[in-house]
Amino acid sequence: MNRFLIFILLFLPLQFIAVQAQNTVSSDTVKLSLAEAHAFAVKNNLNNQISWMRVDAARGQVREVKSIGLPQVKASANYNFNAILPSSLVPADAFGFPPILPLANGDTLFIAQTPSEEKPEFMKLKFGTKNNIGFGLEATQLFFDGAYTLGLEAANLFIDQAKLSAEQNEYELKATITDAYFGALLLQENIDLLNKNVQVLSRVLNETSEFVKAGFAEQIEVDRLTLSKANLQTQVLQLERSYQIALDALRFTIGMDATQPLYLTEKLSNYLANAEQQIAVDFNALYAESLSKRKEMPLLQIQNTFRDLDIKQIKAKYLPSVVGFASGNLSYQGDNLNLFKSERWLPSSVLGLQASVPIFDGFQKKAQIQQRVILQKQAFKQEELFKRGVWLQIKQAQTKYLSAYESLNSQRDNIKLAEKIYNVTLEKYKAGIGSSLEIINAEAKLYETQGLYIKALYDLVAAKAALDKAVGR
Repeated sequence: MNRFLIFILLFLPLQFIAVQAQNTVSSDTVKLSLAEAHAFAVKNNLNNQISWMRVDAARGQVREVKSIGLPQVKASANYNFNAILPSSLVPADAFGFPPILPLANGDTLFIAQTPSEEKPEFMKLKFGTKNNIGFGLEATQLFFDGAYTLGLEAANLFIDQAKLSAEQNEYELKATITDAYFGALLLQENIDLLNKNVQVLSRVLNETSEFVKAGFAEQIEVDRLTLSKANLQTQVLQLERSYQIALDALRFTIGMDATQPLYLTEKLSNYLANAEQQIAVDFNALYAESLSKRKEMPLLQIQNTFRDLDIKQIKAKYLPSVVGFASGNLSYQGDNLNLFKSERWLPSSVLGLQASVPIFDGFQKKAQIQQRVILQKQAFKQEELFKRGVWLQIKQAQTKYLSAYESLNSQRDNIKLAEKIYNVTLEKYKAGIGSSLEIINAEAKLYETQGLYIKALYDLVAAKAALDKAVGR
């Protein structure tokens, strides 16, 4: 059979199948670019939602601190029924009254004293009424407290800290998504390469089978090619399973339902083109960019501000605090609940100021300030250490990035050379001056080179991600 005809018969169906595979994206499939995956995760990732909830909690803490400086008002009401009134013994002549005798019904009787009667030593008095009702209203207002003002400033700063922490967590989330997204794309790239190899090998296998039928080749040639194809198909199957696992991990990271079909629209070639454009970026420019973009820097600065406010707050405790208060009460007293007798209702009220002035605390606050000053110096050292760490991190990331870029270019040249060798070997085989063993050897070298190319591709993607993370992009 004409080899060109065999090629047409084999190649066209494969192309048709490939086109069909590209168009089998179902209508319920979610298509996401990298930017869309980031946006989806910001909205749906549970950890990201928890981070921003902490910002709302910080706002609540600020309102709690503010409430200390607002008027504090509370009302009270009470009712007491004194089943047995308390009694006390007092000297009989303590008040210059005549003797008093208690009666069986609980009343008292004044007895006229005669010279012949013996004067009692004590008499029993009952205090209070059986029914007591009280209503009260009390208000306090903080007029001055230096620690309160500084505490309010620190509380507002706490919101900024919570926001920066949430933004940092969001940035880390996006970096994780980028790694997962391009990890899946690299697997797909590897699958595509192997599928192309399977297609080429299938054509060669079919041609060889025809040669065997025509008596121009031995069956061992077909067996070798069949074994090679089976090994390739096994690798493709394993990679496809790994690809599905990568998609599952990506779904979990962005907060998507595990059963939702997902299709990645980003092209690895576009990402690589962007990566190549950043090769010539100056190191100093990257370092300056990192100090302005990385959230750790303002977080450290906020920590330094907290230390400063802490010192000021302790010093403010040397100052006096002034609190104003007012209260009013209305009480009813009577043995019977006759609430409409105005003379039974007894009002009272009080207004005042209370000042608290610290005099001597055994040098407690002085010791606290000394500790905070040391902590503040440590915080400044940590900020400087962070800057140096970022410098080293960017330096290493940029070096790895350049090495990965050079390695990828080298592997591109190598894969072209390996493909050329394979194609020449294939043509020699078709011309009848080569063996299937030579094809398998050239094929093995091509696959090895393709594997090195995929590794170089992965190294470049990982190096760019590491550099972007170091810079804070």
